[in-house]
Amino acid sequence: MSEVRDEIMKRILSGKIVQAPTACYKAELDGTVSDELIEFYTPRAENPVLDMIIVEHSFVTPRGQASPRQISLATPDVVEGLSRLASLIKDNGKVAFIQLAHAGGTAYRKVTRLVPWAPSSMVIGEAATGLGDPIPCAEMTKADIELTIQQFADAAVRAVQADGSRRAGWMGWRSTPPTTTSSTAFSAR
Repeated sequence: MSEVRDEIMKRILSGKIVQAPTACYKAELDGTVSDELIEFYTPRAENPVLDMIIVEHSFVTPRGQASPRQISLATPDVVEGLSRLASLIKDNGKVAFIQLAHAGGTAYRKVTRLVPWAPSSMVIGEAATGLGDPIPCAEMTKADIELTIQQFADAAVRAVQADGSRRAGWMGWRSTPPTTTSSTAFSAR
């Protein structure tokens, strides 16, 4: 992993620009990589000014999906499409990252068909994202938290697998836990 870190630091210190994760919602409805998503990232991958691209927040479990057409890292079947995206970025000489995410209490219930989870039981839900009426969130149990941690780990493995045998660790990750803010508005604990 230090090899990847050293490569990243060298590129960051080269004075070029890093593209922050930008949610474009161009994945297929099931969260797999679409041609439209590849088209979105192609000019960015080909941009000589960019040296690193952080791919948008990608849900680690369907319960944590923030919106329709968000990229999924929740199941093994997404690896092939992510490999396509990783190859596009890396073949253009860029460092690729992907953001692992769980929307927590702001998960989009109309997509997930599940009651959102949050560290505490409270009413936030879709009202926090402006996508609908407020709904109560289920308070996560210790088992729910442990499951979510495992889902982040599994998603990280899928992100690494997306590069196949080219080199383990092509795609680093940054994670967004079930609450994307430290505000007490999202947790009564």
